Amino acid sequence: CIVSPEARSKRAASGRGESNMARSSAGSSTEPWRPPGPDPRDALAPLQRALRAHMDDPLDGSLSVVTADGGEQELLVHLFFREGRDLLPADQAALALCRGRVLDVGAGAGALALPLQELGHEVTALELLPGAVVVLRARGVRDAQLGDLWAFRPDSPYDTVLALMNGTA
Repeated sequence: CIVSPEARSKRAASGRGESNMARSSAGSSTEPWRPPGPDPRDALAPLQRALRAHMDDPLDGSLSVVTADGGEQELLVHLFFREGRDLLPADQAALALCRGRVLDVGAGAGALALPLQELGHEVTALELLPGAVVVLRARGVRDAQLGDLWAFRPDSPYDTVLALMNGTA
């Protein structure tokens, strides 16, 4: 969960800040099944704003990420735009393991999708955030799609599926 400084103070004041978003029913035939809980787009809204802002004017901003154990960790926005020598060891290992057609789930700003394209892979960057899709396309990702993994229905299978978060599997 990524929290803006404004939301952090609201979250602290209200306990943990659970969202009252409507949940899709498991029996619905028009909606794909999704895990219960708040809509992740709400939690990721600060990330979307940060990606768009960094794309327009690179800055040294950071986001506060709330970890599973309730702690907080600062995440530098420029990490989403890393390339070349700035790729993390986990990024490099993931790139070396990719084969054939690649689905990059939660591609962010394209840190892995772009080098995979350069290596000749057919890459689909699947992103939940419309602002991230704008960034992906502006940076040159040829197939950046808006959608979530639960509803995504590819035309043909993928050989590799990446689901990394800044170099962590």
